[in-house]
Amino acid sequence: MSSNYGHQFDLAIWHLNHEFKPDPPIHIYTVPLPVLTKYHGSCTVGDATLSRVRIARGMSIERAVDCLVHEYAHVIHLRENPTARIEHSDAWGVIYSRCYRAVFD
Repeated sequence: MSSNYGHQFDLAIWHLNHEFKPDPPIHIYTVPLPVLTKYHGSCTVGDATLSRVRIARGMSIERAVDCLVHEYAHVIHLRENPTARIEHSDAWGVIYSRCYRAVFD
């Protein structure tokens, strides 16, 4: 299913999923900006079957893809380190760099 942002955003999702092969899959949604009042993206890592990334609609495609990469890195980091907090630690940074390269290289 295509996102509200179109092919470039969907291709970024494909590259991230190809790099990390998340199992179970990470669900990615675009939502109206008022839903995300403070940030342009958010993530939730629930039990073993539910991980979500939410990206606000209405941004430039470049900003939306940047937010996607950032939030996707949080989900992967929390899946690999279940006791970690959502933060920008060194371990998260390593995963973020892998996400960034998967999309932008």
